[in-house]
Amino acid sequence: MDRLSVEKAALVYFSPHGATKKAAETVAGGIRSAGLHCDYFDASRFIKKGNASEFHVQLSYYKMIVIGTPVYSGHVPEVFRDLLEKIPSLVENQTAAFITAYGGINSGTALYELASIFSRKNYRLLGGIKVAAEHCLMFQSKDPINSGRPGNEDIQPLVAFGKCLVERLTSRERIGYQPRDFMDKSLIRRMTGPLQGAMSGARSMLPAINWDEGLCTRCGDCVSVCPTGNILFDDKLRFFDRCIHCFACVRFCPERSLTAPLDKGEELLLRMRNKLAKHEKGDTVQVV
Repeated sequence: MDRLSVEKAALVYFSPHGATKKAAETVAGGIRSAGLHCDYFDASRFIKKGNASEFHVQLSYYKMIVIGTPVYSGHVPEVFRDLLEKIPSLVENQTAAFITAYGGINSGTALYELASIFSRKNYRLLGGIKVAAEHCLMFQSKDPINSGRPGNEDIQPLVAFGKCLVERLTSRERIGYQPRDFMDKSLIRRMTGPLQGAMSGARSMLPAINWDEGLCTRCGDCVSVCPTGNILFDDKLRFFDRCIHCFACVRFCPERSLTAPLDKGEELLLRMRNKLAKHEKGDTVQVV
């Protein structure tokens, strides 16, 4: 098959807790309703295998690539960003659009970061949307920020975004945008965002994951849900150095043999939400 011989969209998502995947699937509904076929790619599969070249080859066949990422401390998770940075510079007429799912506190600069990566690789940028999602560090809470989102209130803007992308893709005007268009924060917020959201600093404040060997049934669920392939079971449970502190292994452990006291950080998250409320409404918004 010749490159770009089939009019398709590739939906690429990195989604440890499922919110980004849900948003991407809803956007895909809008894309399909506008007449474009969609294929899905779970980026964690390529991250675990360490096979970026296979990922890049498959993407080369798609007219439009839609990238979906969670927002961690205001940024694209490093492990996903590294995978995207390795995509070769463009030699065909391809386009890119972006979905960022944030926990209602700080959508940060993630849309801008994605746009910058693909702009440097000569993709035509079609649009970006930030999506309200349940905060991934509050799954132990009785009342998490943005509980249950993306939900029914987010369907319409996500579907409309998908349709909008197809309109821009097929327009004779060759609509495209610059990375600066994906920055929806004031100058002050752009300057303070990196200070609040530096990944290395945020990690140092997160609790350790504890394993209760007596409760563990060796089901392997933690290994399969880890988005970076950081967990190995042989005689013992072993963690390597690729942890992004998503705590998916804790969330989806059926026997609760993996634990982490995330409740201790809930008060801080709520304070941050209240402090940043005048800058971030916690809604789903098409930025571009």
